[in-house]
Amino acid sequence: MINFIQRLAITLLIFSSLGNIASAQITNEAEVESIPTESQTENRTVEKPSSPPAKAKPKPRKGAGKCISNCGFPNAKSYIIKNFDGKERTVRITVTYDKNGKVTDVQINPSTGNLDYDRVIREDAFKLRFYPGKSGTLTYRFNIVGQRSGIFSNAASCILRNFDVKEYAVILVVTYDKKGKVTDVQINPSTGNSTCDRVIREDAFKLRFPPGKSRTIRLRLNIVEQPSDNSGEIKCIRNCNFSNAISYIQRNFDGKERSVKVIVTYDKKGKVTNVQINPSTGNSTYDTEILKDARRLRFSPGKAGTQTLIFNIVKPGSQKYRELDELRREAERRRRRQAEERN
Repeated sequence: MINFIQRLAITLLIFSSLGNIASAQITNEAEVESIPTESQTENRTVEKPSSPPAKAKPKPRKGAGKCISNCGFPNAKSYIIKNFDGKERTVRITVTYDKNGKVTDVQINPSTGNLDYDRVIREDAFKLRFYPGKSGTLTYRFNIVGQRSGIFSNAASCILRNFDVKEYAVILVVTYDKKGKVTDVQINPSTGNSTCDRVIREDAFKLRFPPGKSRTIRLRLNIVEQPSDNSGEIKCIRNCNFSNAISYIQRNFDGKERSVKVIVTYDKKGKVTNVQINPSTGNSTYDTEILKDARRLRFSPGKAGTQTLIFNIVKPGSQKYRELDELRREAERRRRRQAEERN
């Protein structure tokens, strides 16, 4: 009886232990199911918060970085020609500009070796203006040359002989090869005198440039009449600019540019006695106005003679018109100074 009870107690104890094990297994399985497996973690997609769309970069304006003002260094070139130190050379001008097109820095490398040249070049470079929209840096090649009066002596003689001016500017577009030899010359605009155009081209083909690279460049040829030591020379001293005729033609321009010769004869007192236009302008009212102004000319007294003057009819407001107008104004200022000195 005791053995039976002991066996029953052992059996109940075994079943009780198995129940606890099963209960523990179920609990563990529940805990396992609540923890994601490695494969589940790898396959899970983590959603990130969406970022705001990037702002589109503004496109630079069309033409940004293009020089639009004072681009030819006119003041520096004019100063150097008038104060040429006899040594030709080339320097590089590096210009930095901002988004507004304003120059912020100028470097000259190498220096010209002349402090005054460096100063006027820097002043002109800071006056450059570029099309706004984008900042940047540009490098210019600046040639320091004189008037080249020796090379262009024939051209200067032709201009001063055929034009009623003391100064004249000619723009040349010159192309040269790797050896520095000129291969092509263009005059833009033409002087209006075919003979002088031909002589200028012939002189320009005598130019020589440093060898290395073939290039096309623009040259401004400034022709200036040298002062004469001949005190007895007959000169126009009054009403020399045909101002009334020029003003009339400017208001009534017929669209055709040309040049005519005005042949003026004067007596010992400097008074005009005869005027001829050869050839005619082809416009009777133009001829009338030119003849009126020509009869008002006065020359320095001393000896009777004849002078041939070139009268240019050009389009008002054109580049050539502005150049001729400036030369006429300068000649008039010079005559006034000379008259004041005489008095």
